[in-house]
Amino acid sequence: MTRAHLAAAAVVAAVLAVAGCQIKVEGDPVPVSPDPKPAGPQNPGPKDPGPKGPGPGSPSPKSPVIKPTPPPKPWHPQGKAVLTGCGSFARFENCTFQGINFKPGEKIQMAFDGDPIFNPFLRADDTGRFTYTRGHNPSPGFHTYTARGLESGVEASTTVRVTPAKF
Repeated sequence: MTRAHLAAAAVVAAVLAVAGCQIKVEGDPVPVSPDPKPAGPQNPGPKDPGPKGPGPGSPSPKSPVIKPTPPPKPWHPQGKAVLTGCGSFARFENCTFQGINFKPGEKIQMAFDGDPIFNPFLRADDTGRFTYTRGHNPSPGFHTYTARGLESGVEASTTVRVTPAKF
């Protein structure tokens, strides 16, 4: 081999060595490898991970455990629903009605002689009571007012007497 061939072979060997390739040339001594390193995880992490973070059930100062609200208890009437009226009123005057034993918080639909009074819907309070004052011009005589709970279906009625106007 000429010097040019040896120089070219040395350049090729250097390039291959940089690339991680090993070239065995005849007559070269066998390289001795250092002790092999034990195989294991590349990044074992910290030896002591420290205190465990709060789990789903353990409270921490930053995020207290919030218990879900229990489902509402089923409503059972405490007795028969009752609607009371003013008894008697003159045309063009007001009459106040009171209802009890309806489902707490539900909408109440009033009706006059079977026809719904659409405005306004009433709402029972948290004890199942409501009050409604109505002023209108019904004909003199007896008329029936009915209150019906729109969720519970509970109904109560009362009859009032309307007298002629006082003018």
